[in-house]
Amino acid sequence: MIKPKIAPFFIGFLVLFLSSLSIRFLSSFSLQGQEGAAQIWIWVSLGGAALLLSQVFCLVGIRNRSIAVLGAILFTTLSFFSVTSLEANLSENRLKTGSSIGGFTVLQDHCGVYAGRAVIRIFDGLFMSPEYAALREYRIGCSCRLRHYLYLEKADALGCKTDETQIQCRIRWMGAFSENGFWNYEARHAFFQSIMKIWNETHQDESLVNYVLKDQELQISALNEFQQAGLSEASLFSRVKETKEIEENQRRLSKEIFETVAEAIQDGIPHEHPEPFRFKFHDAYVDFRAKNKN
Repeated sequence: MIKPKIAPFFIGFLVLFLSSLSIRFLSSFSLQGQEGAAQIWIWVSLGGAALLLSQVFCLVGIRNRSIAVLGAILFTTLSFFSVTSLEANLSENRLKTGSSIGGFTVLQDHCGVYAGRAVIRIFDGLFMSPEYAALREYRIGCSCRLRHYLYLEKADALGCKTDETQIQCRIRWMGAFSENGFWNYEARHAFFQSIMKIWNETHQDESLVNYVLKDQELQISALNEFQQAGLSEASLFSRVKETKEIEENQRRLSKEIFETVAEAIQDGIPHEHPEPFRFKFHDAYVDFRAKNKN
């Protein structure tokens, strides 16, 4: 049993240690571009945790203050790296289980195994509003889902069939990836970049057009992120401005996709024997421009 004098310092150590794991998780999965600032806060949290732990060591009988501080620093640092190393190994094993479309779609959590994720969930459940907790959980889930897919793509583990092009393979994944409404801006942008990179190497015009048509199909049928997060009607009403901004970003991305692909396949330039897919693209592009004149 922890002595009364020790309890505040030990609890403070645990809070700061777990905070460092939470910050590490967020910096990796939902705060892209802020890794530098996150690293500072991680080390500040670990430093504070080590100081509190050194006080615990002093209270349990270590009289030499320098030894207590050194021991606390070593214990805190080794514990942090041991936990993060274990997280990385466990997460990689879990993500490998989703290396097929079937495995990917049934996987409940694409983040892997992270103590920081559990801490965030507990904190949000205890101290934050249900709407805030639901929205952060949704956004973390989206980020993890996308990172999982990119992990598989980088590892060449998408399970593409021998009789399909690389773009066709990714079109199949788009359908699986978007299940449960996950076809948001970040996912669309990532697939767009990946597929255009492949097209620049292969110039598979028909596959490229099929990608655009699939993207539009998914985009039109997808709910906005607040609806996907399951927010209440009252909360949705209060987020009208944010919803409009998200929709505008989606329109801008659609415009960029259409313009890029139109240039790539030379839409509008006469062809002696135009393939049917060119008519499909042109009709979809004309329809998009008609609906977005303003």
